[in-house]
Amino acid sequence: MNDEANELGKRLVRVIIVAGAFIVGMMVWGQVRAVEVMIAKDSNGNSMTLHNSPCTDGKVLALIAVQVHKKYQDQFRAGVMFYQGRIHQACWLADSGLVYVIDDAGDLSSMPQEAFKRANEI
Repeated sequence: MNDEANELGKRLVRVIIVAGAFIVGMMVWGQVRAVEVMIAKDSNGNSMTLHNSPCTDGKVLALIAVQVHKKYQDQFRAGVMFYQGRIHQACWLADSGLVYVIDDAGDLSSMPQEAFKRANEI
């Protein structure tokens, strides 16, 4: 009986380890998907890349503080704009089918959400 209890205990430990590994794997996969990158490109080679991480660029955040209503300021996410051969730091916010972008030059623009594709689809 003691051997059977030992074997049952060992099996239970294996099941717990496999289940734990599965759960951790699903959590990591979910985090990777949450960090998905979206890109919009135009025919002139300009592009806007959206990252699913908070906006941290100090210059852009200062511009947001001046140009954007306070209730939206903390909702901006990080982005990068490539426009006419130059790279600009930018931050973005999606609302009502549009993506609003403010870049480090202070330009505020909007684009339809459907213009953006997953980076691995381009």
